[in-house]
Amino acid sequence: MNGTTLIRGLAAGAATALTTLALPALAGAADYCVGQNLGCDAPHTVQTLDHALSLADDDADADKILLAAGVHMPGNGFGFSYTREDAPVEIVGQGAGETIIGRANGATGVVLRLEGGPGTSIHDVTIRVPENATNEPRALSTNNLAHHIAVDEHPIQVGQRFGVDLYEGGVLEDSTVSLDGTSATKDTTAVRVFDGGGSVRRVTVSARTGVYLYGEDGATVERSRITGSSDGVRAYRGVNTLSNSLILFGSSGDGTGIGASTAAGAGGTLNADGVTIVGPGLPWTYGATAGVYSDPTVNATLNLTNSVIRGAESPLYAASNPGATGTATVTASYSDYDPSGNLTDENGSISESNASNVGDAGFAGAAAGDYHLLPGSPLVDAGDPGTAQGLDLDGNPLVTDGNHDGSARRDLGAFEVPGPLPSQNTGGGEQGSGQQLPQVLDTQAPLITGFRATPTRRGPRLRYTLSEAAKVTIRVQRAVPGSRTRYRTIGTLTRNGASGANRTRLSARLRKRVSRPGRYRVRITATDSAGNRSARRTARFRVAAS
Repeated sequence: MNGTTLIRGLAAGAATALTTLALPALAGAADYCVGQNLGCDAPHTVQTLDHALSLADDDADADKILLAAGVHMPGNGFGFSYTREDAPVEIVGQGAGETIIGRANGATGVVLRLEGGPGTSIHDVTIRVPENATNEPRALSTNNLAHHIAVDEHPIQVGQRFGVDLYEGGVLEDSTVSLDGTSATKDTTAVRVFDGGGSVRRVTVSARTGVYLYGEDGATVERSRITGSSDGVRAYRGVNTLSNSLILFGSSGDGTGIGASTAAGAGGTLNADGVTIVGPGLPWTYGATAGVYSDPTVNATLNLTNSVIRGAESPLYAASNPGATGTATVTASYSDYDPSGNLTDENGSISESNASNVGDAGFAGAAAGDYHLLPGSPLVDAGDPGTAQGLDLDGNPLVTDGNHDGSARRDLGAFEVPGPLPSQNTGGGEQGSGQQLPQVLDTQAPLITGFRATPTRRGPRLRYTLSEAAKVTIRVQRAVPGSRTRYRTIGTLTRNGASGANRTRLSARLRKRVSRPGRYRVRITATDSAGNRSARRTARFRVAAS
């Protein structure tokens, strides 16, 4: 095989570890307490978070670190770091605002880097960017789960800052990120998502740019409140999804609510569904845009549906730099805005269907920041009649009969007016007879079990079992030479997986790429038809020179 031979696969051990993570505790797992009176015995009570992280990564078991209230500072100049990807750890504080993780004034880089094994998480803490932080300061960088956290910063700063960086399937949910967005020379971004993808759920963020999507595998942003003094959500690479969210933008005087653009060698797609976009009503403000700029040879695409735009000089805008060969496309359907301000330029195009312009949207209290629809709003039951059930920004059913006309239908924007749910016929006879039951919401994510990468001379054979039919994304990565924890993505596959056992081989192109000696890992996620995404699973193998 090109002078190389596949040697032992590590997938079986990895699969065993993933399976045992579902148990209450692993053999050898320990709780480490940073501070007194947290319930740990004397040997497991330590004075610093540095020490606890060092103990937790000694073995490949599932440890927990309990942090006392107060401020926790690193004892070195490099911030806190946990980078053992075969060993999960859970970091637990006493509550956001009570337990604070920080760094010394003027520190550089990231406050906390968290790269643990599957099942790693951090919650109930505040992570704070220190005073006058430098060298791309970030509060949190993770490929794991962060939930019920708060990210903020010291008010005295000298330059650009970032809140949370997600990659390789990292998740931020039920959290807040608050960075100053008033200065263009001290630019801030609340959340960034890079290669490997990530998910942002039920968060409230504010900065100069709310959410920045730059991963080749795309990202998901859902049920979130996003404030960008310039831009709300920008997508530069991959296929990204934004749903059931409120976007406030442009308070600095110009900006974009949501946009798809291009980066070197890649174009961005943003699919936005159920979004309320509100700007300041000033010149040079754009509601939903597609632009071909950084790389003039690739395309930018924005698809908008079930949404409402207010306070933008140009609700829709599609354009590219002069001479660009790539196309910028905005497609809008079942949405409400004033089309008289729409703009196109160069290779830009706008396509509209079932769009409306009702004027007064009927918001409950726009002056006070309340963008719920009143029951009498003309935007009630005006959405796509084919919209599937789900949850709105408040967590209420997404499709109801808000105007009580006997037909349940989606409203426009992030919030659904309460009303009767759709019903389904369950009894025989004529249409309308039989028992009527509310439509059942599918909120259960697919479950992946038994994921293995079995080495063969034709490349690894992948095996896994799905709890339901789902779209499967498989990412193959090679370890960076000289690094124990860093991997580079060399290819991605997408397959339609069946309920039950599945087998997949790599494409010929990927098989050639994994023929080089080195360490490899394969990561898999599954997304069902309702948009529920599974936890990520990982298998590993090696290729050695013959």
